Amino acid sequence: MTAIMEASRLEIWNRVFGFRNARLRRRIVAPMMPVAIARRYSAIVMGGEFDHVMKIEAKETETTARPIAAYGPPRIDSGPDRVYLTPVAGHPRSRFLQRRKVFRPSELSRGARESMQLSDIQRIAVIGAGTMGAGIAQACAAAGFQVTMRDIEQRFVDGGLRRIREPLQKRVERGKMAQAEVDGILSKIHGVVQLKQAIDGAQLVIEAVFEKMEIKKELYAELDRLCPPSVVFASNTSSLSITEMATATKRADRVVGMHFFNPAPVMKLVEVIRGSETSDDTVRLIKDLCAKLGKEAVEVRESPGFVVNRLLVPMMNEAFNLLQEGVASAEDIDKAMKLGTNMPMGPFELADYTGLDIGLDVMEVLFRETGDPKFRPSTLLRKYVRAGRLGRKSGRGVYSYPGT
Repeated sequence: MTAIMEASRLEIWNRVFGFRNARLRRRIVAPMMPVAIARRYSAIVMGGEFDHVMKIEAKETETTARPIAAYGPPRIDSGPDRVYLTPVAGHPRSRFLQRRKVFRPSELSRGARESMQLSDIQRIAVIGAGTMGAGIAQACAAAGFQVTMRDIEQRFVDGGLRRIREPLQKRVERGKMAQAEVDGILSKIHGVVQLKQAIDGAQLVIEAVFEKMEIKKELYAELDRLCPPSVVFASNTSSLSITEMATATKRADRVVGMHFFNPAPVMKLVEVIRGSETSDDTVRLIKDLCAKLGKEAVEVRESPGFVVNRLLVPMMNEAFNLLQEGVASAEDIDKAMKLGTNMPMGPFELADYTGLDIGLDVMEVLFRETGDPKFRPSTLLRKYVRAGRLGRKSGRGVYSYPGT
C-alpha cells in the first residue's frame, strides 16, 4: 500500500531525521516578537507566506526513525511537494503500519472525493446565530450566496437576524447603502432551528458555535451523518484543533478552519487553518471563497491560537497583569498602547469589544496546549469573567457600558 504524505522535501527530511533548527530561546524586548520568530523557525510561518501542509506530524503519528525505517527511501517523482513512502516487504514493522491505516487514503467513493469548485457552492449553512455567526451569514449573503442560519432556539435565530438587520438599516439612514441593497441581503438569509433543515441543499457548512471542543465534536458527528460526503465543513474556531474536530467525521480531508474576525462583514482577514488531514483542494476552495467574500486569506498550519490570537491575546492578558499590579490605570494602559504603537484600540477596549470570556478561552487553550507559563491566564481576567464582566455584550467589562 503506497502512502502519500504531502510535505516539502526539506520538511520531511527535517521532521523525520531530526535536522531541524534549534528553537529560538533568547528573550527580546517585545513580548510578541519571540512568538512570531519561534513560529517562523518551527515552519508554522514561512517568511511572508505560509508553508505547505504536512500530513505527518511527529507529535501525532510518532514519525521517528524507527517506524519510518519500515518504509524504503523516499521516492519523489511528482514535484517538490509530494513524497511517496512504500512499506518494505518483510520489515518487522511493515505489516503493523499497514494494519494501522495511518496513511491510508480516504475510503470515500471516487465520486464523493472529487474536489468541489467555488462555482459548485450555491447555498451555505451557518451554524450559530451569535455575533460571529450572524456576521458570517451577512458576509456570505452580501457576496450573493443563499444562506441558512441555524441556532438551537428561535429566540437566538431572531437575535441573529436582528444583529444583521439593525446595522444595515442604520447605514441606509446615513445614506451609505440603498434600501434595495439591504433588502437583497436580507432576502438571502433564512433563519431556522432544525439542523436537518439548515443543511438541506448546502454545499458548505460554516460552524460558529461555542468554543468548547465537546460541543463542536458532537455537532460535527451529527453533520457528518446528515450531509452528503461532498459537503465541506469549516470551523470559525479562534484557537481549537481542527484535527480533533475532524476525528468526529469520516471526511477529515474536507474539514478546515475558517477564522473570521469581528465584525465579520467588515474585517478583511480570514485565517484558513489546515488540520493534519485537510486536503489541498479543500484549502484552495476556502481561499477562493474568501476572495469571493472580499476577504484576504492567510493560510495557517494548525497550532494553538493560530497566528493572530497567539500574538494578540497574550498582549491583552499582560495588560490585565499590569492593571492587577497597579503599574498604571486601565485608561492609561490603553492610551499608552494607542499612542505608542498606533493601535486603533487599546488592549482593554479591544478585550471588552471581543469579549473577556473569549480572551480567557484562548489563553486557557494556549496554556493547556503548550504548557508555557507565559500563556497562563491573568487572575484578574479570570475574576472579571467569573463576575459576569464580559465586556460590551454584558454591559460591563474593564469599562462600563450603560444602556447596553
